[in-house]
Amino acid sequence: MTGRPTFGDFANAARGLLRHDPGTRDTAAGHPTHTARAGTIEEFTRSMASLLAVMDRYCADITTVLATPARRDEARLPGTWPYASIQVQEALHNAAAFLPSASLSNIRPGDLHDDPAVRRLDAVAAVLAAGRDLLHTHVSTRPDGSPQDSSEWAPVATSEPVTRALLLELGLWARRTAEHGARIALPGPAARHGTSTEREQLNTACQWLWMLDSAVRVAQHHQPVSAADVSLLHAIPVNTPEPRRIPGGTETIIGLCRGATSTAERIRHAATIHPVDPKFSPALTTDSLRHTATCSTVISHNCEILLRTLATRARQHGSEALADRLLGSADRANRARLAWLHTARAWYEVTSDTRGTIAPNAAETGDLALWTGRLAYADPAWTPALGPSHPTRTPEALAPKPGDLPTVVAAVHQATETLTQIASADHEQIQAAAQARRLLVPTRSLPDRFDIPHPFAPAPPDRIETLLVAYHNARVASA
Repeated sequence: MTGRPTFGDFANAARGLLRHDPGTRDTAAGHPTHTARAGTIEEFTRSMASLLAVMDRYCADITTVLATPARRDEARLPGTWPYASIQVQEALHNAAAFLPSASLSNIRPGDLHDDPAVRRLDAVAAVLAAGRDLLHTHVSTRPDGSPQDSSEWAPVATSEPVTRALLLELGLWARRTAEHGARIALPGPAARHGTSTEREQLNTACQWLWMLDSAVRVAQHHQPVSAADVSLLHAIPVNTPEPRRIPGGTETIIGLCRGATSTAERIRHAATIHPVDPKFSPALTTDSLRHTATCSTVISHNCEILLRTLATRARQHGSEALADRLLGSADRANRARLAWLHTARAWYEVTSDTRGTIAPNAAETGDLALWTGRLAYADPAWTPALGPSHPTRTPEALAPKPGDLPTVVAAVHQATETLTQIASADHEQIQAAAQARRLLVPTRSLPDRFDIPHPFAPAPPDRIETLLVAYHNARVASA
């Protein structure tokens, strides 16, 4: 749903480079191979060693997930993925032992070999290194050295099903690398310059890569990795949100869904990567919290409209069961709207020690209200200020074909998941802000027994509890 680079972009690029037959055409350079010099076996093996170094780093990540100490017994059973991960690691180390030592520092942009096969391996190593870097953007390291999730994709990137899919990819890379290496090692009239020892060592390294692939194939036979798990691995995006965008009024339904999705991801990303410290941050203001609650009310209402419209469209296509489920979701979206409306009203008599500003992340909830509203309403210039009294899109306009329904449902899901996380994050912020005595109420609103010679006083526990209950209910309703 977004235009960010994904792991699949790098994995597919590596597959394409390794699929190329070096005896036909140099796709990496775009020239026939007869125009390029056939290098020595030593040059090829050094590039191959760099590629295996990258694969070894992947393997270290894989064994961290699959071959943990707690799974030591399973790692001894052939046909299991923990066993395969150990076998793959040993095969890589054995293959590398027959090649010259090399490192990624040898791969420099612009430093191209004349030999297309060498250049291709260097390109694969660089592409796969970038793919691993992409996966690691979702996990950071705590001061004590332990891993820490840095995004909502982190549990996916480090999950066992996706890690198995990654090991399956590693087996494919190794097999195709071995095929290239075995052709290079063949003697003959057109063979590259190299000693018989160099050919023998390269061939032995390739044999270990084929053994690596065999270990992966055995595990795949006994415990198959599903196509859905491979697709999920390929869908993991880089942990950098798209730039902030506002609808211009000319977007298609697909464009509006993408805009809503990217905006929802931006909001969740900011909450995960740049959380506000409620004890000190001037960004925590009642203006921000009230604005977020108000926009969340609008977003919930827009999602209700979208779900009811989709339910009508599903019924037109003869899917009564789907229509009933969509109507059930629409009813829940209505309950979320009422919960967020109650939450916004709870701020009428509570304020904070800093006022008058709306934090950027809070402002983007207004963007999400705009994107979902442009989806829900027929007016391409609709804004939240116009209110809900405008005509909504017809079912035929929102989802012309049955296959369009999932796209809109996905956008609704992204929006409501964001509201759920907003409610949880704001609930925690309110608790911390109350402990720091940053939440205030007008003194005149307190009982007469409170003799406070100031216009505002720290919010009493019952007012704080009212806010916390409101956010809890909003979270439950949004979920």
